[in-house]
Amino acid sequence: MVDFFADLQAPMGMKVINEEDRISDAELKKVMLKMGIRTEDGWIYFNELLYRCMRRKFGNFKLNKRM
Repeated sequence: MVDFFADLQAPMGMKVINEEDRISDAELKKVMLKMGIRTEDGWIYFNELLYRCMRRKFGNFKLNKRM
């Protein structure tokens, strides 16, 4: 997963243009832990990964009852 997020392009990923500004593996692991990605029997489903990436990028939002 670390390699996936390190190579994922912006805006969803954390990859930067300059190699000097690249996020360290330790910081990347902290961000991934904060995302709270769930697994089932060692598998990470695409929908779960996409949801967590979108939530990290665009934040939490709450739907009102009328929606």
